[in-house]
Order: sequence, then C-alpha cells, then structure tokens
Amino acid sequence: MSEENAPVPTDLDDALENGGLFFVTQILPVEAEDDLRPAAGDVDTDIEDEARVEQEEDLSTYQLEPTVTVKPGNIKSLAERALAEYFRDREYSATEMRDAVLQISSDIREEVRNLLLDRYRIVCQVTVGENCDQDVAMAFLCLWKHEFDHYAVATYNGTDFFATALVFVVYKQ
Repeated sequence: MSEENAPVPTDLDDALENGGLFFVTQILPVEAEDDLRPAAGDVDTDIEDEARVEQEEDLSTYQLEPTVTVKPGNIKSLAERALAEYFRDREYSATEMRDAVLQISSDIREEVRNLLLDRYRIVCQVTVGENCDQDVAMAFLCLWKHEFDHYAVATYNGTDFFATALVFVVYKQ
C-alpha cells in the first residue's frame, strides 16, 4: 500500500507510532515568565487602571435630561463683557479683526465652559463688520429640543464697526 492510501489511525498509540499526530508546545524560559508577571510596583498602576476604567464607565449613563439648568442671560452677559473688554478702544482693521474673532470666540467658549455645564456642547460664532451706514441681517436655523438647548446673542457697537457673538449651548445625550 502506498502512504497516501494508508488508513487513518483511530488509536492514539497507533498515531504516535506511525507519526500521524504530533504535539507542539512552547515552554518559556524562567526569565520570560518573570517578565510576564506584574512587579510589586505595578500594583499601584493596576489600581489606577481600575479607577480609570470606572471613570470611563461613568461616562455612558444614558442620561436623557441635563442635571443643571442653563440660563441664557448669564451666557449673554459673559459674551457682552468679553466683547466690551476686547473692543473697548479699538478701531476697525480687517486684518486685525480676523485674528481677534478667533481669540474672542475661544475666550467666550472657555468662560461658558467654566460654568460647569456637563454634557453640553458649546459653539461660539463671533462676527465683526465695518459700519458703512448699511443694514446687516443675520439668521440661524437649528434643529433642537427647546427644553434643553439654548442660545445667547451679544452685540457690541464701536465707533466704526459692530461685533456680534452667538453662543449655542446644545445638550449631548
């Protein structure tokens, strides 16, 4: 008989004698096993890791309503104060205002974030334009829940320019 047509051994002893089965095991040296064991100093990191995992588990609470109430009047006063502080003794310059808008919007966002509005997304849009005896109309359209999501509009009128800050506070479920 040829080896290709040899019967498949059914007994483990027959298989071992005929070379039909073989086992592969990997034995690690003692040094490698020691590297896999946590060291005594790693116990603190394990505790920190467990605390971090518990904090991450707290994030997904499936909370459908906010725990704090947003007061748009407070946000409006923060934005008006930020606009007044920055633009108090300034004149309009297109290049200077471009950088100012970025700085002011980030400052307003940080101040609103300091109100500790957990689970709220804060969007701030600042617009600065030159007064040229023209009318300006600004509009925004949003889809949101009126019970939880809010906005505030703050304006500042300088001698030759105007500034408007829109702050949207949207609840993240």
